[in-house]
Amino acid sequence: MSDLEIIASFTSDSESKSGPLRSKEQIPRPILANELGPEWQESIRDRWCTTNYVGEYDEKMKKMLPLKDRLLSFGGHETCLPYAEEDLYNIL
Repeated sequence: MSDLEIIASFTSDSESKSGPLRSKEQIPRPILANELGPEWQESIRDRWCTTNYVGEYDEKMKKMLPLKDRLLSFGGHETCLPYAEEDLYNIL
């Protein structure tokens, strides 16, 4: 079973549902991710949602930064987010 399948079953199983996932401690096992190589990190640095972004954030981007931080707190090294998320308030 993949990490995403575990998370999906944890959040959708009516017997074990305990509300939204807020921390990595709620996940039954750690999410594992390979680190990105330097070439790959360099190739994505112009994307606003990456950890090494070199541009300036506009207001919509700034609103999405807490989601990026929350996702990275569960595991992984980078995120890929939409420019805006209509359910951002409900997600956070």
